Amino acid sequence: MKTLYISDLDGTLLGSDGTLSAYTHGELNSMLGQGLLFSAATARSPVSAMPLLSGLNLNLPLILLNGVFLYDPATKKIVSHAAIDRKSAETAVQIYQRHDKNPFLFTFDGERVRYHYTELRTPEQREFYRVRSQMQPGCFYHLDTLSVPAGQDAVYFTIMDRYEELKPLQDELESSCNVRTAFYHDTYTEYWFLEVFAAQAGKKNGALALKQMISADYICAFGDNLNDLGLFEAADLRASVANAVPELKAKADYIIGSNDEDGVVRFIREQLNGC
Repeated sequence: MKTLYISDLDGTLLGSDGTLSAYTHGELNSMLGQGLLFSAATARSPVSAMPLLSGLNLNLPLILLNGVFLYDPATKKIVSHAAIDRKSAETAVQIYQRHDKNPFLFTFDGERVRYHYTELRTPEQREFYRVRSQMQPGCFYHLDTLSVPAGQDAVYFTIMDRYEELKPLQDELESSCNVRTAFYHDTYTEYWFLEVFAAQAGKKNGALALKQMISADYICAFGDNLNDLGLFEAADLRASVANAVPELKAKADYIIGSNDEDGVVRFIREQLNGC
């Protein structure tokens, strides 16, 4: 059967330092050279995902922003995108304002992804801005008041804060807007991410779209966090790394080596070798 392998990045394919190990990099390139069908499904955008995958001979589109984009790393183009409908986006803006929260708003104009913000209140927001603005200068736009700019599709809202601050916000967004959310603990800090995107997006739908695009028969998926539950729903074989959250481990067919033990590529190699 034609098997598509899809891995989450942070906490799964990437080590605890947020990078690919030399072993994973080399072994993955070796398998890609032998025809491995491999993609990543991540909450990261093209700006932050691609530097981490530099030097990999990727042969398939990537599933980015929790399934909002299918992105071709060869042409550096977005193949498809899922936009939040205008009414839901405007309602979401009102909800954020009522809760006195200032998310980053991502928009897409058909060619470029733009990142909008009103305030950088916390060290985490400032770091998010610093890292990504260095990766792609000119991609951030300051807004006096949170709003969706004319002529652009709202595709994503993201904010980082404490669980108790974000849970009421998630509940209201899900009940009032035609959106999907991903709410999960950050791999690198004590905070939680709340990410909001179109109802037709999500890692599950992104994985199924890619499967159909390449006429694959089978999906083998790898993850570590709550936002990988949808990816596992799309998969025929599910492997969680040893450092995964308990909720994901409970859905896994296999518990493999941790992200610091190159668990993903070692498992794929075993599968290809028929072990």
